[in-house]
Amino acid sequence: ITAIGVALQDSTFAAVGGIIWLIGHIGGMVLIGIALGRAGIIKWWAAIALMVSQPFHFIAAVVIPSRLLDVTLGWGLTTVASFMVSLAVLRMGNGEWDLPPSKRVTGRH
Repeated sequence: ITAIGVALQDSTFAAVGGIIWLIGHIGGMVLIGIALGRAGIIKWWAAIALMVSQPFHFIAAVVIPSRLLDVTLGWGLTTVASFMVSLAVLRMGNGEWDLPPSKRVTGRH
């Protein structure tokens, strides 16, 4: 089993998959921050905190390994922004969870 794990870890498939995951992980958090800010779910300072949190995590984990930087600016900002999203969700009424039905558009004139 160890030999299989080492072979998978050293494979091109794992490297490509890891890079795709990394781009999605960091890019996804940036996009979620933009979406939450534009939708007005959270204030822009919290949205920006979410947008910069995972790039800081990458820097702190890979570029200049620093546990303190990772915990404070990486995951710390993610935690603060997630808390703000949680508060916004708790304050929402049931009617705010979905858009109202749109008018049906037909192809006839």
